[in-house]
Amino acid sequence: MHKQDGFCARCGHYLLLPPGFTAAQKRAATEVHALDWCPRACAAVINERQVKRRRLDLVGREEDASHLFIPGEKLLISKK
Repeated sequence: MHKQDGFCARCGHYLLLPPGFTAAQKRAATEVHALDWCPRACAAVINERQVKRRRLDLVGREEDASHLFIPGEKLLISKK
């Protein structure tokens, strides 16, 4: 994998992508990273993540909600 493939310019994170990914799949993976995880995303994206996480929590999908990174929020891991 070339280092530029799957590189997030905002946070400097290199995404581990399968070698068979097409250019469109690489762009999509980088976009998903920016929308759901990137710690240096803009305020609008962070706010959208918070709304999305609240909605997932309300419907009982805490595991899915835990995949959304909210800067400054402590991660609580609950064992069931």
